[in-house]
Amino acid sequence: MDRSYHFILIAKRILRELRGLSEAVTNGFLGIQKQVEAVAKEQHAKNDGDITQPISGAILAVRDSVEHRKESSKAKKWGKRWDRFIAALTLAALIVYTFVNYHMLHEMRKATEKAGIGADAAKSLADTAASELELSQRPWLIKFDAVIIGPFIFDRDGGHITIRFLLKNVGRSPAVGVWIHDRFYPENITMPNPFDEQTAVCREAKKQASGQRLGLMLFPGEPKEIDISDHMSESEITDALDVYNGALRPFIDPEIVGCADYQSSFSPKRHQTGFIYHVKTYKAAHPGDAFAIDTRIATIPLSDLRLVPDFPLGFYAN
Repeated sequence: MDRSYHFILIAKRILRELRGLSEAVTNGFLGIQKQVEAVAKEQHAKNDGDITQPISGAILAVRDSVEHRKESSKAKKWGKRWDRFIAALTLAALIVYTFVNYHMLHEMRKATEKAGIGADAAKSLADTAASELELSQRPWLIKFDAVIIGPFIFDRDGGHITIRFLLKNVGRSPAVGVWIHDRFYPENITMPNPFDEQTAVCREAKKQASGQRLGLMLFPGEPKEIDISDHMSESEITDALDVYNGALRPFIDPEIVGCADYQSSFSPKRHQTGFIYHVKTYKAAHPGDAFAIDTRIATIPLSDLRLVPDFPLGFYAN
């Protein structure tokens, strides 16, 4: 009996606790539901505001766009007017510029024609002044001489001799590109005469380009010695031998022809001093005479040799 009563008390307590838990759960759900509804109302109100704001913003944007288009239309109208005005000014300036240039060109042609006459006169005066300067200040190699400084040698290659040319500049400025151009050959009836050969040698010297020229510088009053080794071929010697009384005469008359070629330091014009020498032998028994070269003698000593200048025709200076 006591056990049954105790069991009933425990059951009542459990039912009371279950009822309290049920009320707590129910109250909790109600509170959560109220919070959810409150949040939903706030969100709904916010959404309504967001929808209203874009609409009003769009209305304002449309209004601004309309006003901007009106202003842009006015600006375009004024811009077109300015463009037309500037184009008109540019055209007018171009016309004026063309007219001025034409006038200037016309005046320049007239001035050029007048200046052409003046330029010709000035050129003539300049040429005259340059010519006078060259004549008064140019170098002159008119003091000229030559001597034999070695024996006359015959061998299988022909004849050989060495000549020393003595030059002196008596002008007032340096002579540049100074050099001796000559030819050594035996005179005979088949060979050109000395004057024609001299002309050919010196003309060829003038044709040489500046870069191909050998030359020295000779200052005013300065003497200079130039040694030239000359050669004539065996065939030239053979062709120069003549027959006398049926016999071959072994004598030749060698010639040295040419010129000293040079120019001034202030003009490209070439100047030349020409020369013609005959190479002869000398005999003590006949001091006043000069003789032909005997080709049978292999070496003719210097003491027996003479240079005979061909005055006056063989010498000139320009």
